[in-house]
Amino acid sequence: MKDSKPRTFLGGLFYTGGQTDILLLCSIIFTVGVGLICLWSASYAVALNQGMPSYGIALKQAGYAALGTVVMLALSHFDYKKLNTPTIVYAVLALSFILLLISLAGEGDKNGIKRWIYIGSFQFQPSEITKLALILFYSYVVDKYYIQLKKKRRGTRDVITGIKYSYIPFFIPLLASCALLYKQPHLSCMILITGITFTMMYVGGVRTKLLIAPIIAGGLTFGILAMTGYFKARMDLWLNPFSDPSGKGWQMIQSFYAIGSGGFLGVGLGNSRLKYMYLPEPENDFIFSVICEELGFLGALFIVVLFALIVFFGLRIAYQARDKFGAMIVFGTIMQIGMQALVNMCVVTGLFPNTGISLPFFSSGGTSLVVLMAQLGLVLSVARKSNMKKLG
Repeated sequence: MKDSKPRTFLGGLFYTGGQTDILLLCSIIFTVGVGLICLWSASYAVALNQGMPSYGIALKQAGYAALGTVVMLALSHFDYKKLNTPTIVYAVLALSFILLLISLAGEGDKNGIKRWIYIGSFQFQPSEITKLALILFYSYVVDKYYIQLKKKRRGTRDVITGIKYSYIPFFIPLLASCALLYKQPHLSCMILITGITFTMMYVGGVRTKLLIAPIIAGGLTFGILAMTGYFKARMDLWLNPFSDPSGKGWQMIQSFYAIGSGGFLGVGLGNSRLKYMYLPEPENDFIFSVICEELGFLGALFIVVLFALIVFFGLRIAYQARDKFGAMIVFGTIMQIGMQALVNMCVVTGLFPNTGISLPFFSSGGTSLVVLMAQLGLVLSVARKSNMKKLG
């Protein structure tokens, strides 16, 4: 592959030249397209029930997808290294905390859950910014302290140094974010950002021995949460949804019916019966249940393969990145997509408690799609810069 001569514009923030990773780009565009088709099929009954055209929800999501594509392509020419400064990293992190606090100050939905910020008819989840902020922060910390993290340490003083470079930079923003998310409550995002943190710590060079204690502490913390209040109710329903079949267990039971009735080949695209006001939120958290019903095991496997391809192509970009900051941005973003898709699929199939997590590229939600595609724009920027000559 030949390098192309780079050219900068807009004060060096953007550049031309280099070749983007066409396989990842095509995988993203194709997955978004498949997601819109599946969303239209899963959502038209809900749309009609809300007094909208049958294509209303899907059309709105298509608009966000178009915006996200423009943002992604623009950021694929953005010099991601401009983000590798403490001013920007800490500013984005502070913004995420502020947005979480604003959401907590709101009234919440009918169940008292405060995960959204409402501006007129527009709403978005600040937790999407939290994921981006933490990935940028961890990428910055790993890039700054990579040499210290990889050193072999002996003696008490070196152990303390190891903890300084391993625990403090990573855990303070994680714990602060989890504390705010706990108040919403938003268990799925807590689990997701914790998983992203530990994987980025491990890949970033933190020694395995230093990860054992925080992993045990994190497991105990989630175990305690699982036995209290809101989270205990979720755990009880997960273990026995038929204990309240016409109430809080209704959603999981209908999800089982949808998946089971799909069989190997499915009932056909658009022919789901459970989406007709039986399965709650078929256009959002439980869209994978409708996919299983309509497209069957083969269709569900096809969706899994699409996510696997995005993860594979993304990890290849991370491996080929020229600098640690870019590699960690790619790794964190790809792990976010892979983990979130896995947790969502485990939730709707009953392998994991219902935590209210969406399926990337498929579930309805404009801001989450635009923010995720913006992150993928940075991933493509890393790929492009890996294939170009050094900027002059």
